[in-house]
Amino acid sequence: IKNNLTHFKSHEEIVHWFEKLGIIEQLHAKVGRMSFGQQQRVAMIRALVQPFDFILLDEPISHLDDTNGQVMGDMMMAEAQRQGAGVIVTSIGKHMALEYEHVFHL
Repeated sequence: IKNNLTHFKSHEEIVHWFEKLGIIEQLHAKVGRMSFGQQQRVAMIRALVQPFDFILLDEPISHLDDTNGQVMGDMMMAEAQRQGAGVIVTSIGKHMALEYEHVFHL
């Protein structure tokens, strides 16, 4: 629905992201019927289908296995780089292995 408003990404790009994240069978499913991990991946896609200067992620991979977490991180960083945007990630548990410019431990 969000991309229908912004028209920022093509349908093919969105389908490609669903495929990369291993949830292509969920393309037309209702989010409430998905697992938490599937919901996290859909939430990331929703965030990326709009222009942004910064993207703030709070525990974005808490329900994902390491492989899907890495795929999602790579996808997010590639889109942020395309847009010249900054990325802010909070993490208590799982750590996203990204090319961070700064890391703050609180």
